[in-house]
Amino acid sequence: MTKYIVKDDGEVVDVIEDEDILVKMKHGDRIIRKESIDGLKDTKEIKKRFIKVNDQATSMLSKHGKYICLLLKYVGYGDGILRFNNGIYLSNKSISKIFGINERNTVNVLNDLIREDVIHKHKEKSKNYYTFNPWIASKGKRVSIDLYNEFKMTEWVNKSQEPSDYETVIEGK
Repeated sequence: MTKYIVKDDGEVVDVIEDEDILVKMKHGDRIIRKESIDGLKDTKEIKKRFIKVNDQATSMLSKHGKYICLLLKYVGYGDGILRFNNGIYLSNKSISKIFGINERNTVNVLNDLIREDVIHKHKEKSKNYYTFNPWIASKGKRVSIDLYNEFKMTEWVNKSQEPSDYETVIEGK
């Protein structure tokens, strides 16, 4: 089977015809099957970070859909914790700035989202933090067992995907 060594920009730098051959690769090179390259010919990679959103769940989101979308940028990989890129948790004050509304209204929106199991609130020492329901949206291909267990009994599971299907992915069974 023919394989290709491809740079990040898609440029083919070498062809591997023999599977037993050793090839020296540079950082960023990857081996791709010919069929994969053929499938990529008419595509262009968008160099942005994306969030996976459950299309079944989006139609059922609350009146706060705008605020949910604003929070998605801050969902942590795997753990679903809402935080800035530097790891600092989003506070009510920072969320109110993101939402563009005062803190009192922000607390009302957050409480609604908590009641709807879109997010959950946690306390760590003197700070609160929020986790986002992975059955609605997540970053990355996998979520932590803690996040999975936290939201597995919410109504969103039944609205979107059965837990048994998701468990197979999470636990690698």
